Amino acid sequence: MRATILKLFLITIINAVGQVALKLGAEESMFNLGMLLSPQRLIQAPYLFVGGGLYALSLALYVNVLSETPLSVAYPFIGFTYVIVVIMSVVVLEETITTRLIIGSVLIFLGVSLVGSSLNA
Repeated sequence: MRATILKLFLITIINAVGQVALKLGAEESMFNLGMLLSPQRLIQAPYLFVGGGLYALSLALYVNVLSETPLSVAYPFIGFTYVIVVIMSVVVLEETITTRLIIGSVLIFLGVSLVGSSLNA
């Protein structure tokens, strides 16, 4: 079960980094839906490719975890991605953080920890 928990942590980290990359790509390229019809503009937005690639990787790993873990355990664990995204938003994107955001993130972390501990039960 320890390997499953490590995979779930890896998935959440990859997913969070993908989120930040997509945010950077969206800002850098001033993304709009018309860009989907213009591959040349998409090529000029490398963060979008990185973010999409990381999403695909996290999906593949998640499907692997689902083959060996109950969905009722694996899915809530993905909520930890939110906590990592909040931290990365402050560190990488220099976004401001509020007390409510901190409290909510701590509650999510505690909930995910409880769900994760059920793997060892």
